[in-house]
Amino acid sequence: MVRMGIAALRETEPTRPTVLLGVGDVLAVVLVLAAGMLRHNVDPLQSPDHATMVIGPFLLGWIVGAPLVGAYSGGTLTSPRAVLATGTNAWFIAALVGLVLRATAWFPGGVTGLFGVVVTGFGLLAVGGWRILSGILFAR
Repeated sequence: MVRMGIAALRETEPTRPTVLLGVGDVLAVVLVLAAGMLRHNVDPLQSPDHATMVIGPFLLGWIVGAPLVGAYSGGTLTSPRAVLATGTNAWFIAALVGLVLRATAWFPGGVTGLFGVVVTGFGLLAVGGWRILSGILFAR
């Protein structure tokens, strides 16, 4: 059974598969946002400060969302379906937190409805795709 919230934090297992799962999740988030920057003619490698301010809110959202849904708890790796479900649920929270933070004056870019749909959708594709692959590789 996949646990959520505080119970999930207590059950988080720093095993090799969960560490690899986490690294892949972060890479999926970073790559999808970097691709968006490139699409808008901003090279994240040439503008690392700007890239940090664009990607940072969504990574903060991931740090909040992943533990809340049990993305790395012991029950996560019980099946490919659990791996996918916890990852996509975590991304919904991460996207919401990231969008709220970007709507403030602290982060560049602002938020439009279209941006919210695009970043959420492409984030789901990236995280979901990685989670499907990792579910096949790591689920017990």
